[in-house]
Amino acid sequence: MIAPVAIGVDNGGTWIRLEGLDARGRRVWSLKRHSPRLKQLPAFLKNHLQRFHGNLSFLSLGSRGVWKQAKRRALKRSLRGLAKKIVVMSDVEAAWLAAFKYEGIIVISGTGSIAYGKRRNGTFARAGGLGPEKGDEGSGYWIGKEWLQKVPSPPVGRERVKGEGGQAVRQVALLVPSIIRKAKTGNQTAKDVIREAQSHLSDLVIRMIKELRLKGKVPLSVSGSVLENNWFRSGFLRALRKQRIRFQFLHRKMDPATAAALFAQDSELSTQRSKRRLVEP
Repeated sequence: MIAPVAIGVDNGGTWIRLEGLDARGRRVWSLKRHSPRLKQLPAFLKNHLQRFHGNLSFLSLGSRGVWKQAKRRALKRSLRGLAKKIVVMSDVEAAWLAAFKYEGIIVISGTGSIAYGKRRNGTFARAGGLGPEKGDEGSGYWIGKEWLQKVPSPPVGRERVKGEGGQAVRQVALLVPSIIRKAKTGNQTAKDVIREAQSHLSDLVIRMIKELRLKGKVPLSVSGSVLENNWFRSGFLRALRKQRIRFQFLHRKMDPATAAALFAQDSELSTQRSKRRLVEP
């Protein structure tokens, strides 16, 4: 195996994905596991990256739960020794980088849900992402929870929901493919839940447009297991059109882990170019 120069990490609500790239940006190594809790993340990464003996040039981590700078700095300190340069960002920012370079809105619906938007001038905003107990309307967990509440003895999944905390949240979110199949075949309760979820996600886009004061056709992309379902995504886009939202839909250029790795490499190249310009006569 060719040793990677950079590794990007996407630590979401259900899965953690690692992508290792060589100096030319080609994938040479990858890993996918159930996502660890944030407190367990440093130990998880040290366990799986020790094979590279600290010779990585870049480690770029996008993770849930690290919006605040204090948490990012603490997480970065805990990863010292794994790579020469370490970058920490939220998993939402990594997903945004997978679709855009300058401006756009990313809507994510997987286990949780959130929208994140950024303008060319660097202004950014987010909506949603409050967590399963506070909202996350339109997410996989929300869809599964609504289904279980609306159907007294559902033929899909209640017996599979066991455990507590994050484990139970993930299990409820895993009901979504079955609920979507039921909606597609005409189950009215499933259709109602799915349509309401799509409406909630379209509301996040409207909030982003207003807050960022975006004009014209808005660049829009999606991420997360729920919105990556073609049928669900088509309904979500129809909901936006019904609200008369003008947008240009863009498919992601790459996965978030790869985008995070490339971002670290590109930012280092930009820094080197800036330093050269400062010393050149």
